[in-house]
Amino acid sequence: MDDALVDTVAAATTRQQQDEARALILAREAAYKAAFKPHLRTENRPHNPGADLHRPLLGTARLRHVEVSSEVWNASADNRDRLVKRAIQDHYGERDGYVPAFGAIVSYTLVTTPGYLADYGFPFDTKGDRMGSIRPVERVGEAVLGTKRGDTRLTGLFRDTPIVILT
Repeated sequence: MDDALVDTVAAATTRQQQDEARALILAREAAYKAAFKPHLRTENRPHNPGADLHRPLLGTARLRHVEVSSEVWNASADNRDRLVKRAIQDHYGERDGYVPAFGAIVSYTLVTTPGYLADYGFPFDTKGDRMGSIRPVERVGEAVLGTKRGDTRLTGLFRDTPIVILT
């Protein structure tokens, strides 16, 4: 075979694989955006790197999300901040400033807008005061259980299991 032909075929194959990967990312992002729900979450300082092993069993996002009133999403900025402040103060007090498997709570983020490979949210301190304007934030990964990459059939196994904090 001609070396030029082999190089052309190899380059075309590489481009096709890259295009397929990009198309998959775009499809995942479109699905994420369609399913996105604004939320309040904790930002933590990890205390134990070995805790990563327990996160899939506990449900990563579930531990870091904070329940807020549905009024938050339709309120004016001032009312929203007041409602979020109350939710943060209640959550921080109930949890003693700590989330199991994640460590000490150092701040909170009110995630309001989905983006491309990241979301956007407002930072709040542990007292519930806003610490600045909207900024990009990494998404909280959801742990999945399965036997192959992309296989999520076992993921829901522990999803409805109540979280119990041992003291």
